[in-house]
Amino acid sequence: MQACERCLNGVPAGAAFCPGCGRAAQPPAQVVDYRRLTPTEQRDMGGPSARIRIWVVGTVVLFVMTVAAAALGFVVTRSLANGCGDELCSPGRLAPPVPPADPYVSATYGYRLDAASPRCPEDMRVRERGDRWIEWTVTGDQVAGEWPVRVEAEPAEGRTPEAMVAAYQARLHPDAVVAYVIPRAHLGFHPGHGVVYDLTLLGESGAPVQARLILMAAVSDGLAITLSGVGPLDTRQYAHPNPARTSTVICFSDLANTITWPGDDPF
Repeated sequence: MQACERCLNGVPAGAAFCPGCGRAAQPPAQVVDYRRLTPTEQRDMGGPSARIRIWVVGTVVLFVMTVAAAALGFVVTRSLANGCGDELCSPGRLAPPVPPADPYVSATYGYRLDAASPRCPEDMRVRERGDRWIEWTVTGDQVAGEWPVRVEAEPAEGRTPEAMVAAYQARLHPDAVVAYVIPRAHLGFHPGHGVVYDLTLLGESGAPVQARLILMAAVSDGLAITLSGVGPLDTRQYAHPNPARTSTVICFSDLANTITWPGDDPF
């Protein structure tokens, strides 16, 4: 006799309903002896043979994953030991440098630069090319008249970039007054010295014109290169500060970045 699941009263064997509450009686659980079943019947009922197969498949999968993880760890360890743990270590070829739009090479000293200045806000054109120097003329709507920009080289003879700038200033415009020292001035790859000077010139009408003198110089392997230019004083306000107070200095950046000494790697 088994108990009713609802009222727990005894239900006689073979009864279809509980005599106490009328609930349908549950048939007694059947006990199956797997030893008397065929392998096919055991598989269909999830018997021991099915469980054995699942265990074998799981063991094989776990073994394969373990071997794969060990092989991957070995490859990564060897790569790190050789200093090539990422794609940067793979051999490759670098793209060649972009050729200059308007190359200039000094016949005397062998230094090079790109004479084009695409970011210059004014019209900047080459005026003359020499063996030691090259000169441009800057004109435009925002600058009245013509303003010179020049790059030239000479033996340093032990002089520093600071000495070169001071010598050029004394020779070109001895009355110029320091207005701004250019921080971290460079010509090409080489650190140098740069100064912006306040300057008063006489215009075509004889009236005084406020201007700025820009000088930058650097020395390498005994060769001194100087970048100089004069531009009108610009009092306009811009979104970005321009401590040099002249638009001509913007034309300098392209020239200064492309200057290379003999033996320098090309940009």
